[in-house]
Amino acid sequence: LDPEEDYLGLIPVWGCFLLVLVVPVPALWQLTFLDRDGRPEEKQRLMRAYRRFIQRHLYFHGPEKILLSKNPSFTPWMETLADAFPDARFIGCLRSPTAAVPSQVNSILIGARLFDGRDTTAYWREGFLAMLEYYYRHLLEVVNQLPEQRQALSVMETLASAPGETVLGFYQRFGWQPDAQFCQRLQEQDRKARQYRSAHQYSLDALGVSGEALLHRFGWVYERFGYPLPSTDEKPL
Repeated sequence: LDPEEDYLGLIPVWGCFLLVLVVPVPALWQLTFLDRDGRPEEKQRLMRAYRRFIQRHLYFHGPEKILLSKNPSFTPWMETLADAFPDARFIGCLRSPTAAVPSQVNSILIGARLFDGRDTTAYWREGFLAMLEYYYRHLLEVVNQLPEQRQALSVMETLASAPGETVLGFYQRFGWQPDAQFCQRLQEQDRKARQYRSAHQYSLDALGVSGEALLHRFGWVYERFGYPLPSTDEKPL
């Protein structure tokens, strides 16, 4: 699997939120609040389907392996997944709302334009602001509730600038011992991280998200993690 492809595997069972681009119905939006709003029978149905998906994957690649699912869309499913997979571990990664919010809004707008000729920017912007606000709060709540041996947390800015040190910290927390080959790969990632410069730049103004709106919804995130505050000069469309 490539990153996030396991989520796409849930499309046939109506468990992938991205279907909302084609069919914008409440049942699909509810997937982004599954732990909070999902019915018990719906959670069980989705976990049965996901378990079968993982079983087929490990049957092919080897039952002794551990599946790493890198999937932000599973953030609102963390409690449900933790109950369904009691040996699972969860690594929460978050980044500044100034970067995360416009990136997410922009990505969904690209998809929306493929399926709808109308200007639906306001619809997706408001939906994603509410969704991402819940993601931030829910991620931290669930991480705090899980036993230490089942959870870890990192800000993306640290993970991106020092991937080797960060990943080795995860290994230490979970009681894993990295081999020499893996440590060499981490050193290579550290070297690449020092040279990497993101080419993605998003204008809050172009997406209709003001600095004031970010502070209103995510002010506590900026304060807790010491992120630079967004500019309040840009005005929403």
